[in-house]
Formats: sequence, C-alpha cells, structure tokens
Amino acid sequence: MRDFREFEAANDTEFKPQRHQTSQIPESVTPIQNYPSKLRIYLTNASPFWQVKCYFKNKTYTKSLRTTNRSVAKNAAKEFFHHTVAEIYGASLTELTPKRVNKELLFRDFVEPTLAVERARVSRGEFSKASLKTLENRLYKTIVPFFKDRSIKDVGYSDISRFVQLLSNEEHSNITIHQYLVCVRKVLNHAYETDVIQQIPKFPSWHSPKPLDTFHSAV
Repeated sequence: MRDFREFEAANDTEFKPQRHQTSQIPESVTPIQNYPSKLRIYLTNASPFWQVKCYFKNKTYTKSLRTTNRSVAKNAAKEFFHHTVAEIYGASLTELTPKRVNKELLFRDFVEPTLAVERARVSRGEFSKASLKTLENRLYKTIVPFFKDRSIKDVGYSDISRFVQLLSNEEHSNITIHQYLVCVRKVLNHAYETDVIQQIPKFPSWHSPKPLDTFHSAV
C-alpha cells in the first residue's frame, strides 16, 4: 500500500502556524554596540524599514526608523534610546531652557539625562546602585560646580585640562582623576549621541591606569 503521508494537501499551509507579519525576522535582529543589550534593530515582513525596540520600566518601546539602510538605522536607534530615556525619566531637554534668553544648552543640562541612562541600567541589573551613587556624587559635588553654566558646545580641551589640574592640585590619585574623567565623558557622550555636539572634545594626555575611551566602564 502506498504511503500518502509524504504528500502535502493543497490546504495544508492553512493549518500550519503562521508567523505574524509584524514579528521580527530573527536573522535581522542587530544589537547596538556599547548600548544596553535590549536595544536592538530588526526587520519585519510587514515593512521594508528597520524597526527599533527597547525595554524600559517593564514596558517595551518600538518605533519604525523609516530607513532601509542598516547603518543609518543604528544611529537612529541610538537617538531613539536617548530621547526615550529622557522622556521616561523626566529629563526632556526641550523643557530645560524655556526661560533662558539664548536658549543655550549647558553642560549641567545633560547631567540628569546622563544619570537617567545609568538608572535604567541599574533597573536592568547592568550597573550597581553603589556605582550610581558614586557617579551622582562626583557629578554634583565636583564636576557640575566646575563647569557651572558652560555651554555644552563650548566645553573643550582647555576646560578639561583645567579640571584635571584642579584635581591634581587637590592631590587626587591618578586612578581617581581617571574616574572623574569617565564621568565627564559620559555627559559629553550623551550630548554627542543626541546630536547636540558634533564630536566629543579631545581629552588631555596624562598618566592614566586605563585608556580614557573606556567611558562605559563602571565608576
């Protein structure tokens, strides 16, 4: 007797589980380097555009990035991340300067958005509460008073050099100075990722136990 199980009925596909059109295509899922692991871009069968997804406070946030170029999508995903963090944690930059005459964004304006990113990392278990507390203390007790009302766009090599000199005069160790500069770079990086500044200024050369570009390390 012939075994008819090898043949597929014309309507067999109607009874097979179908992937939803908006479900992500597994092989397209791309994490964003140096960002939380749950920030990813992906493609679906429903649209030619890249999508972005991230997870904050027990909620998933998604958005169409309106581009078919993966490199462009990665940059757009970073912007989406920083803007979403600012909105969720109450640090929207557009609300920081309503009463200023020149509407200039200052260094201190980016401190809370930067801390919001780190608080989100704490909630995901990627950053310790002790490290967050240390970061907050260094920013508010030493870094913000030094840079004061300096425009974020004007912060440059000379400002950072003077800050290093201040720390040296206070006889801080090289390790401590390095950790303070990690904090400064975190703030500048947030401004860079949100397209407020075009590049992160050069940092002065000095004896450091670690490279200065390791600004994603814990402090």
